[in-house]
Amino acid sequence: QAMLNVILPQGIRNAFPAIGNEFIVNIKDSSVLMIISITELMFQAKSIAGTTYKFSETYFIEALIYLILTTVTSMILNVIEKKLNQTSSSLPQSVTTPEQMKFSGKE
Repeated sequence: QAMLNVILPQGIRNAFPAIGNEFIVNIKDSSVLMIISITELMFQAKSIAGTTYKFSETYFIEALIYLILTTVTSMILNVIEKKLNQTSSSLPQSVTTPEQMKFSGKE
């Protein structure tokens, strides 16, 4: 019960920013997959540019797609992170006052 109601929500709240950042890094690094011949956005752009001989336009559109993907993902993750932080700030916090520290011997 304590795990489900206390520890798990705190763990998710603390881990979410790092997980979100890794997700965005994976989107940005997906162009590396072209090296091992996995079809993805960079590979498609290279194929289109080779067919149409419009390299600058094709790569500009590809860069725009990556920018839109990372921006939208970042915005969504920020909204989720803010919602998670709002729920944590509404919970009562345990605060130790200086007087309590004197009586507990934790000075």
